[in-house]
Amino acid sequence: MPLTPITDEEKPLILALKAKNEKFDDFSDEDCVKFLRAKEKNVDDAAEMLAEHLTWLHKWKPSTITTDDIKNALPNGSIRYLGKAKSGSLVILCDARYWRPEKYDSDENIRYFAFWVNHLTKMMDGPTGQIITIFDQSEFSLSQTTYVNYDLEYVSIAQNHFPESLELAYVLNGSTFFEIVWKIVSPLLRERTTSKIKFLSGDEVAPGLLEIIDASVLPKAYGGNAELPPMPNLPGVENVQYE
Repeated sequence: MPLTPITDEEKPLILALKAKNEKFDDFSDEDCVKFLRAKEKNVDDAAEMLAEHLTWLHKWKPSTITTDDIKNALPNGSIRYLGKAKSGSLVILCDARYWRPEKYDSDENIRYFAFWVNHLTKMMDGPTGQIITIFDQSEFSLSQTTYVNYDLEYVSIAQNHFPESLELAYVLNGSTFFEIVWKIVSPLLRERTTSKIKFLSGDEVAPGLLEIIDASVLPKAYGGNAELPPMPNLPGVENVQYE
């Protein structure tokens, strides 16, 4: 679902935000309004957030990250692109059974997520595009709970550097061990983010996902007709074999 259009109320706030720092002119109005909305339209808070984002961009340089920079995470990070939802948003699947965080370190984890966000942003229909994420947590294990810092890094990047990019997130069949991690992660989520997260289990999964994703895109394991695509299934990126 495209981002809600900029309102008349928000237009002068965008101008005020850009006036805070000449480097903010490099961002589109749509990008600026995402930061404003994330900070409840407080211009000073949004300016601080956007300045921190510039620092993060300078450090990690998402647009320059190659598959060689994430050669351990790419086959073990579990993320794959499925296609477009009925709303036009991009759909990705993160399946815990394929997640092997012990194969890569924290810095590579950040590069991996930044690589994904950079590619998905380029695939969107302009700056108003959004993402739908499916988290299959049915096989989330005890050993994976020890890498909760990786989950926290994902939360930080998504909320602080790419606000308003998420349309919806579906958590499927959360295991007991996932619930342990959720208790740590959930208090750090902003209310705007929490409101977009849906929990589905058992017989709820297929009808819940088919409401927003066509059967031709949704894999058979979740009630659709599609075969599970390889990882990462991104245009211009060679697919890898799960280790």
